[in-house]
Amino acid sequence: MYPDLTLPPEPIITRWGTWLSAVLYYSNTFEKIRNVVLNLDPEAAIAIKKTVELIDSKNLQNNLAFISTNFGFLVDTISKLETSKMPLTESLEIVDNAIKQLERVP
Repeated sequence: MYPDLTLPPEPIITRWGTWLSAVLYYSNTFEKIRNVVLNLDPEAAIAIKKTVELIDSKNLQNNLAFISTNFGFLVDTISKLETSKMPLTESLEIVDNAIKQLERVP
């Protein structure tokens, strides 16, 4: 259906940035993913049936949009903080900017 659609990033359980990257991916491609899932036969497998139920929920799309909008910047923030030999002042500035952005989240 969507040959140009890339595979989703695989979250690593101990790396928060990878989970946020996955949220950004699903938020940006939600309608395409939804169309693919809704074209699968829900009677073929219980996993498909449950996925159809979940993806049809407006709650899921709203939650992905909220996380993406308000916390998506953390992916870049985490990546910047993972660089080696960064001066402490620069690291603290990155953390301060992240705190300011987090304080604006409703």
